[in-house]
Amino acid sequence: MDQASSAEWDADEKWEADALQDFGDEERAPTLCLFSDKVFGSSAECLAHAASAFNLDLPHRIRELKLDVYGCVKLVNFIRTEMQQSGADANMVSAAVMRCHMDAPEAWPWEDERYLAPVVQDDPLLYSLALSVDSFEELGMEDAKDSSKGSAGLMTDKSESNEA
Repeated sequence: MDQASSAEWDADEKWEADALQDFGDEERAPTLCLFSDKVFGSSAECLAHAASAFNLDLPHRIRELKLDVYGCVKLVNFIRTEMQQSGADANMVSAAVMRCHMDAPEAWPWEDERYLAPVVQDDPLLYSLALSVDSFEELGMEDAKDSSKGSAGLMTDKSESNEA
């Protein structure tokens, strides 16, 4: 390899290393808690709070349920909508999400298309989680497109996803 090719190779490797480092960097944007009026400095702080205070590790649930971007948006908006109801109980809403499983015979409570409408305008949590879902799909780590409940919220034969 000549010096010019070596220099190009090194520049490409440096660019890839910088891109990977940036991939993990989170933009700090004020993010409303899923369960209260508390505002966090970033979506990561908001998600950490949901996991510690309400036992809801949302990124884990999204991967576990193999939600695509639309399912993710519906889930977040479902939680936000439920918490706006009079007498809403954060622990009950969290528990309702945790009870959902891929092989559950009933539809998930956030399946309705109305949950595609944002509850919080320009919600950083939606952007953050949607980017995470896209990243997992691109990296082949999770294949949300093969989930038994797709982006349109349609139920399909769940036995397909359990035959592995």
